[in-house]
Amino acid sequence: MDLECDPKLAWAIRHREFFPVHIQTAPYEMILRIPGIGVKTAKKIIKARQFRTLTLEHIQKMGAAVNRAKYFMALSGKNEHLAHLTKDNFRQYLIGQTQTKFKDERTGQLALF
Repeated sequence: MDLECDPKLAWAIRHREFFPVHIQTAPYEMILRIPGIGVKTAKKIIKARQFRTLTLEHIQKMGAAVNRAKYFMALSGKNEHLAHLTKDNFRQYLIGQTQTKFKDERTGQLALF
């Protein structure tokens, strides 16, 4: 178990072959695999994409943690956020970009207060 990030993000980093998920056409189950998108947001995405092409701003307004999700989804064609990342630096870059606000930098453990 990776202690540097949450389990959903750790799974996504280990299984890059499933990503990026195309938001406009992906089934509900695949949208749920995206780190930063939960059950409620995935349902909102399924409903909203019937009426319009979704943008990153739409996804953010629906409640997704876009800072994490943008690396694992494609809105129109390719994912431009992955262009500069290689297989070697992908994990370290993502963990650095998606640090939780509850992490205590001194001990590496979660702070409760």
